[in-house]
Amino acid sequence: MLSNDSDLAVAIQLLAGPQAPKCGGRRPGRTPGSPAGVHPFDARRHPVDAWVRVLTTEPLSRTSKPMAASSIARRLSAVSAFYHYGIGVDVLGFSPVANVRRPRVSDDSTTVGLSTDELVALLDAADAHSPRWGALVSLLAYNGVRIDEALAADVGDYTYQRGHRVLRTTRKGGPHFD
Repeated sequence: MLSNDSDLAVAIQLLAGPQAPKCGGRRPGRTPGSPAGVHPFDARRHPVDAWVRVLTTEPLSRTSKPMAASSIARRLSAVSAFYHYGIGVDVLGFSPVANVRRPRVSDDSTTVGLSTDELVALLDAADAHSPRWGALVSLLAYNGVRIDEALAADVGDYTYQRGHRVLRTTRKGGPHFD
């Protein structure tokens, strides 16, 4: 399902190009390689395959390199969610993205985390600010909890499990974790 209006704008932008209907009062800009003139409801698999081929080979103006595999996979995921939603509400009968080959993306993240010294400095600064900030930053740093998960936690979510204090959180997407 589309998470917000910007996902819909991305889907229309990627498939329809400059002839896309206005979305949220703005006409989305054209993405390099988007199959111009193909309305999202009329799209078939071959324009999507061609678009993916162009994204993997055509250099971007700001980097002079083709788009990264992870970026292409993310775009395909957003477009796929658009069609999945359309099928779910009986507006569309099929998804032209369903069997498109997606680029292989490594399970290892390229995101650089804090070094040990940076983490110690962050924890010290949070503790110096206030006990509340120290507790929040410690929770985020040591448990990998997202900020929205930590802030959404309630006193009732802090429980015992097998003799240990546990914070029950709702992860992105809905599942509960202890």
